Amino acid sequence: MRASHWWMVGAAVFAVGCEDGPTQIFTPLPEAANPSAMNGTTSGTPWVEPGDRGFDDIQQGDDLARGSFCSEAERTAQVEQMTTAPIIPNVSVGGVPLWGKNGGQVSVDDLVGRPSLDPSLFCEPTTIYSDAYAWGPASEVLALFDEETRLVTALVAFSGYLGKLEGTYKDEAGAMVPVVLQTREYLNVKGTNLTQHAGRAEQATKENSWLNHGKITAVYRMLRETYFNEAPLPDDYDCVAEQLCDVQYENADDKVEQHTFINFVRLGVQLRFLPGGKLQYVILVPVNVADFETAGTIQLGTQTGIDFKYDSLMVDGCAFGLGATPVSWRTFKERCLPENIRETALNQVQYDVHTMRDAVDVNFNGLALGFLRNGEKPPLKDGQRPDDDDYLYSVSFYRGLSAEVQEFNPYRLATVFAQKLSARLRDSIVATGASTPVSAHPFYDYPIDVPEGLTDGPSALRELSYVDEYGRPQEFIGSVVRQIWADYDELTDEQRLMIDPRVRGEVYLIEPFVEAALEAFAAGAGADANSFRFVAATDDQRWSLGYLHFRDAQGVPYRLFTNYKLDQRAITAVMVERGQSAVDNFIDIWRDMVRAAIGGDYPYYMASDAALRGNPIGLAGSGIHVLSADRQLDTLKVALDIDFPPDENTPAPTQTLVVSGLPLSDRNGYLRQTAGESWEFVPAHVVRLNGKETAMTAYVGESGLIEALFVSLFKGPFSLCPGLALQAGDDVRAALDAYGQAAGESAVRDCQVVFDYSENGNILDRVASLKYRRAITTTDGRATSVEMWR
Repeated sequence: MRASHWWMVGAAVFAVGCEDGPTQIFTPLPEAANPSAMNGTTSGTPWVEPGDRGFDDIQQGDDLARGSFCSEAERTAQVEQMTTAPIIPNVSVGGVPLWGKNGGQVSVDDLVGRPSLDPSLFCEPTTIYSDAYAWGPASEVLALFDEETRLVTALVAFSGYLGKLEGTYKDEAGAMVPVVLQTREYLNVKGTNLTQHAGRAEQATKENSWLNHGKITAVYRMLRETYFNEAPLPDDYDCVAEQLCDVQYENADDKVEQHTFINFVRLGVQLRFLPGGKLQYVILVPVNVADFETAGTIQLGTQTGIDFKYDSLMVDGCAFGLGATPVSWRTFKERCLPENIRETALNQVQYDVHTMRDAVDVNFNGLALGFLRNGEKPPLKDGQRPDDDDYLYSVSFYRGLSAEVQEFNPYRLATVFAQKLSARLRDSIVATGASTPVSAHPFYDYPIDVPEGLTDGPSALRELSYVDEYGRPQEFIGSVVRQIWADYDELTDEQRLMIDPRVRGEVYLIEPFVEAALEAFAAGAGADANSFRFVAATDDQRWSLGYLHFRDAQGVPYRLFTNYKLDQRAITAVMVERGQSAVDNFIDIWRDMVRAAIGGDYPYYMASDAALRGNPIGLAGSGIHVLSADRQLDTLKVALDIDFPPDENTPAPTQTLVVSGLPLSDRNGYLRQTAGESWEFVPAHVVRLNGKETAMTAYVGESGLIEALFVSLFKGPFSLCPGLALQAGDDVRAALDAYGQAAGESAVRDCQVVFDYSENGNILDRVASLKYRRAITTTDGRATSVEMWR
């Protein structure tokens, strides 16, 4: 969820201590006690830091004032040792381990201490980030960790790391072939540095390229045999074709030198190369592949509608879905994790507890399973496993999972994409009074040929790749984008003025494919007017995201999400959710009351509903009562009124829930915009009503009234100004321009519209109406969330 300007203020007061406190925070020892017993020391010569260190030597500050674990000399010696240590997949970088002593992921807090007392510990990091520890003057060793669980999720050997990732593999002749990788150096295979860049179509002819599939497979074979004790593979094996090695180019034109990325999916090794071919860094991630996910099939729907199912081809009886009969955590374990390896497998996966602490994602290698608990149970703690009776409500699967997806048919997807893209190009032509008729524009009826070589059948998530008539591998979507750009450059000046300039942007041309994928994965559902569809890009335009919310024939809510990564030219993740949470159930109660009072049958809670007068959980409502706070879990116990319209003579019935939130007493609140660059802080409880279907944050002031609301990925139209209604996904700037032309610039001025940009000034973050105290937050210029305040 996109961050609000309001609730981030809580962090600004984090360092402010309490003025009132105990006069003494310790119990002194009796006078007769032995002073040395206080800390276990014995009398003797006082300790001082070794080495000469003048007063003006402030490169690292004074250790004596920083409470460090190590002296400067100890730190320097250890960093030298760390940066020259070998890189060992699924084990360590710089000696920093991926796994803890219990067989599970290691906690970052267990890494730091006094190496002189325990050689397995490390001196304090050179640099500390909120989600990473870095050792070395140039952060040569990085340990990335989850901010909530504190578990290490990846290790990085960054540019300047001197240790090597090296080994050998056996070819069919029985010879051992050496492979060496080191940052700031070329990949070396069999004594030869690989220095040539190669696009997909030319990699096979460039034997001296680090992007040649044979050379990538050489690295794969070395990793398997050296570090995972796997048997040798035949010399004609191609790990890229087998989708076990993932090659990513940064730009659509893969022939141009650029950053490139190679991911060895099941081996937990990721390599990033600089333009020119030198290795920039190595990432190691824990290898937690469970047997049940090493081969399987996925079906998202049938002829009668959506019906997600996963069937393992490796573990007999392992099948699960999101049907009417929920699969419990206990049932999943019994079906898919054999008892003799169950605890080991469960120790190696990561448990991501949701912000609302009502669900947890169990992250395997290519699958993430979301388990939901009912509202009567206590909230989940960070890193907690599901209870046995918590039930499966969501499944995410990723590129790299060895599972054919029934609905991912490359040929059919390419055909629908071609139709949608041609229609988008046609709609991008505008009449500007030019002499060229719109119908005569080269992009009016733009031909896109779908190659016969694309697979016409179920496939795992991957690029839409094929082999052309010359035997060269090609990637379909990227080739279409490049051809459109080439044809755009051939347009006359007049023809270029007639077409939307967004055609020169890659995301604009990719979105029709994301729409085609959403339709395919929904198995025919989600086409009615009451469904919610949203396609947008991230601000950096490296991801195209698709969202589809709909109800099945029985009225059960479903949500479908897809991520298309432009670097990979492919959909990299799909998530399917069924049902909703206790928060959603409460919101549904109020939604039904509103529909009965004002009419309509739209099945979702709309942002405009939150602005209705008399709404107990809307702006200026008094229907959220904060009862208590748990500062350890960042939760609030709240009572929610269920009454619309409110009856002043009868106490409103309430429902009690534990939700994510922060209490007003801890100086939390939001920022209220009063002028273009003027904001004021308003103290408030931060109450997050984040359901699986609807997500909003209410700021409850000292008076008990809701002072402000933030609704994420809002549904339905929302009026920023009179006559200017926006929906999620709308181009906000274009809508304002059209509004100004239709209603006049005076209407825009009267609405007191303010544009809020990112710190560097090049990204539009938010458009606000100061007069009506409303705002639309944006991603890549499109409406995503709404804010309203008193």
